Amino acid sequence: MRDEMFFTSGATWSRRRSFLLAGFLDSFPPKGDLYCVDRLCTENNTEQTARAARPERLTAPPLSHGLAVSKFGAGEKALSSSADLSRREATGTSVRNVTFRPSTFAQRIVSIVGTAPALCFIDPYGPPSIRLTNLKPLLQRDGHTDLIVKFDADAYWRHAAENWAQRRDRSDPAKSMMSRLARILGRQSLRHVPGDGLAAALVWNYMAQLTAWNYNVVAYAIRDAINQPSSSYVIYCSRGSEKIRVMNNLVRSVEDRLVEEFYGASGSRFSLLDTDLFLRQEELKAELLNCRQQLGIQSKTAMKRYIFWKRFGEFHETDFELVFPQLVRAKRIAGVGTKSSSTRLSGDNLQTF
Repeated sequence: MRDEMFFTSGATWSRRRSFLLAGFLDSFPPKGDLYCVDRLCTENNTEQTARAARPERLTAPPLSHGLAVSKFGAGEKALSSSADLSRREATGTSVRNVTFRPSTFAQRIVSIVGTAPALCFIDPYGPPSIRLTNLKPLLQRDGHTDLIVKFDADAYWRHAAENWAQRRDRSDPAKSMMSRLARILGRQSLRHVPGDGLAAALVWNYMAQLTAWNYNVVAYAIRDAINQPSSSYVIYCSRGSEKIRVMNNLVRSVEDRLVEEFYGASGSRFSLLDTDLFLRQEELKAELLNCRQQLGIQSKTAMKRYIFWKRFGEFHETDFELVFPQLVRAKRIAGVGTKSSSTRLSGDNLQTF
């Protein structure tokens, strides 16, 4: 299997979702009922959610156009070691299989979860596709909502191209395609994002709408085994800005786990893992120097926060704690400052907070 096919395959997405769910429960243990809504279109996603929740109690058949809703009670935690995410199981969980129509997707979820906190795994492309406007009742409800979105930019592009071809639109192809992509993403028009390519531009336009609803939104471009970004993204969305650091570390840990599995299967695990880690830390050094020299960010805390927002999921906090002292000792960067502003990606610009 090609590298990018492994990391973006349905089976790997199922494992990624299970790891993220286990890590989220461990990082933010519920104080009351917490719901997990699973709408990722992966292989046997409903069955795997039930197995991750409580394999000996539940077996749920996969649904073609449905979702799985799991409820975790106060104090419920994983049973096994926190070092082994793949063997984590939550206790006392119930799972419901729920059918829905795309236009009433969010209302269906709200009718079940009420005002309780909810972690929702969403694949907006489907099938069936779920437009961003259909999520509005869920995102604007009373109660904490966290979204983890599987965003496949190539899928959106193919959908717009197929739609254009079927309608035999004789207008300007480029303008017509951009118009159709905008409608698919729920916008009147697409904002141009210079320099990062079409996939990043589509993600930015999607994220901008979530930001407009007062959410903190970050995205990680899934990379293949040779450290090249794909057009498939993990988008994380939450009103709690303090969660970004924790989720950054969780996403990096999950991706490292998947990379380790891939390299292990290839029979050349150790040398390639070491190379992957070395390249990542060298890239982090360059980013830290840019923070100091080009952006004028002085303090260690502000640099860390900026990088976690700008390059979400690419570097773990342990990478930062290893690399930063190296730059200080080499006198390439100043030590820890006392006061500095912090910046994050939000809306149209980098904003100070």
